[in-house]
Amino acid sequence: MLPSIGAQTVLLFANIALVTGRSLSSTVPATHGTRSSDIYLLKKAYPVGNGKLGAMPHGPPGLEKVIINVDSLWSGGPFESEVAVPWSPLLGKSDMMAQSYSGGNPTSPKYEALPSLRANIFANGTGHVDPLLGEGDHFGAYRTLGNFSVAVEEIGDFSDYRRTLDLTTGGATFTTVVYCSFPAKKTLTIVIGAETNFDQSKGNTESGYSFRGVDPHEYVEQVTNDAAKQGRRRLLEGHLEDYQTLQGSFTFDLPDPNNSAQKETAALIQEYDSDGPGDPFLEALLFDYARHLLITSSREDSLPANLAGRWTEELWPAWSGDYHANINLQMNYWAADQTGLSRTQDALWNYMEKTWVPHPAAPAWMMQHVWDNFDYTQDVGWFRDQGYPLIKGVAEFWLSQLIEDDFSNDGTLVVNPCNSPEHGPTTFGCAHYQQEIHRVFDTVLSGAEYVQEDDAGFLEDVKFSLKKLDKGLHLTHWGGIKEWKLPDSFGFEEKTTHRHLSHLTGWHPGYSVSSYLGGYTNGTIQSGVRKTLESRGNGNGPDANAAWGKIWRSACWARLNNTDMAHYHLRYAIDVNFADNGFSMYSARNEPFQIDANFGLAGAILSMLVVDLPLAHDAPSQEIRTVVLGPAIPASWAGGSVKGLRLRGGGAVDFTWNDDGVVTAAALTGSRTTVRLVNVEGTVL
Repeated sequence: MLPSIGAQTVLLFANIALVTGRSLSSTVPATHGTRSSDIYLLKKAYPVGNGKLGAMPHGPPGLEKVIINVDSLWSGGPFESEVAVPWSPLLGKSDMMAQSYSGGNPTSPKYEALPSLRANIFANGTGHVDPLLGEGDHFGAYRTLGNFSVAVEEIGDFSDYRRTLDLTTGGATFTTVVYCSFPAKKTLTIVIGAETNFDQSKGNTESGYSFRGVDPHEYVEQVTNDAAKQGRRRLLEGHLEDYQTLQGSFTFDLPDPNNSAQKETAALIQEYDSDGPGDPFLEALLFDYARHLLITSSREDSLPANLAGRWTEELWPAWSGDYHANINLQMNYWAADQTGLSRTQDALWNYMEKTWVPHPAAPAWMMQHVWDNFDYTQDVGWFRDQGYPLIKGVAEFWLSQLIEDDFSNDGTLVVNPCNSPEHGPTTFGCAHYQQEIHRVFDTVLSGAEYVQEDDAGFLEDVKFSLKKLDKGLHLTHWGGIKEWKLPDSFGFEEKTTHRHLSHLTGWHPGYSVSSYLGGYTNGTIQSGVRKTLESRGNGNGPDANAAWGKIWRSACWARLNNTDMAHYHLRYAIDVNFADNGFSMYSARNEPFQIDANFGLAGAILSMLVVDLPLAHDAPSQEIRTVVLGPAIPASWAGGSVKGLRLRGGGAVDFTWNDDGVVTAAALTGSRTTVRLVNVEGTVL
């Protein structure tokens, strides 16, 4: 999308220090470096943003630069395939463009191929979907807007340098604010803004699959001027009110036995050893950092956080800096609902509502986030107007696609064709699909009463299909959870260290297995999950040494109440994958940067702090939901506390634990449903 420079980000260079609370800090300037070097920008710079824009300040005083990012600045798409038309005396211009982009969608119907593809898969167990595939040409990439440089000749040598990212005040405002020292008590206010002509309400047949909106110049100029008129102090006040309302909505306090608060962040990360007890201060710091990154990369008027969050210095970042919706996008929002950051998900709902693509499993998985947002906030108005229609649409799609299993001949409904993300064959009845559809159908039936659903036929279809649905829970010959419904004789269910845990999505982050099928209290299911996790290893297998795989394993172990393994995988991710600035890297500490594990770390820690599972739609009306506080709190977090942890039903809980990690006191407020709070030992709190 074409950028227009104007307002939305404000960079303030002033003689003001804002350092309170937990902070990332360094006594050396961030450097640009090359991707393969230890001084690579995305291993050193501290990010700020406002959802719409992102910025990474770097360089020494007097010669500072700021990398600027805009959420919708994307190469490719409708613009990549434009063809310039020569100057025309009739039109009086030469920049007319002929569009040939179709969004990668087929130009003719493809559904006629489904019956033969399905028959082949049922006959042979596996098959292919080649006739259904779209085109990936001209996909493009998220990219940087460029550098903003500030050169001040009067600044030469400098001493006592220190840069910080204050996670209490954010270093970022409604626009984006960066504070650093300027000599002679002078203040220079620089207003930088950017927007593109991207309009996500378009991209449909009526607009020729183009997302081109209006030229944003006038809008950006107006916002720029308005920001400049407010001045530094008013902008700062507005920022603090906005940022601290979000960041201050949840508190996670851990001890600091090593006096780590006085050390540079890079040193803490470099000295961190997963074979030891860890560093509670650093773990809590990275938790707060995750929430900062979400607040600054995903807001009400922006696109959701992508694979890079909002920050890249490249024109072609890894995997295009896109939205991978088979764990990565989901992991970005793991911590939103429970820590009071539901507002950051508005970008996600709007993105899903307006830009659906024909990727069948991802929408079903994303509906967990839709239901959870309602379950935690109890915002019936939002659920009626936006949330439930999304869930219903996904349910209607799967009602039209499920078919009886003609391979197993067991009378169940399965998906055909399907696969397990990035792993294994094209087949039928994949655990990932079946578990996600189970949850979608159940949440339809749980949510219908809140919106006064009057389509009785639809609800009957959901009930009937849910009853016949294969729930995606079968065991291998070695006792693990099966990834595919195929018999083990096909050879696909041997033990592997593959990075994905797609057949455990119903265990975590989902709950079709852990809750609806009673897995959290069922020894056989727990054993299957445990053996699966043991098989998948510690997340450093072939093409798998990424932090997000380790973080996912940590969360799954936490749901097994296994403190040692949950904390180990968390420590292992920090030790192996986290760079000096706290960013998570994909291949050990080597580039590329991928932000999902930063967000996921907070989600994994939350899994160690609480098990808060929804009841199935048909649970007995008298059943009281049990919430386990502290299922996997390590002893190294002795004497810690939590304030403002959101629970399903609209409540929040504060709690503390003893030196053994056992919760001893809890206070519940605001819940609209009855819940029983217990600790990991089963003691009612």
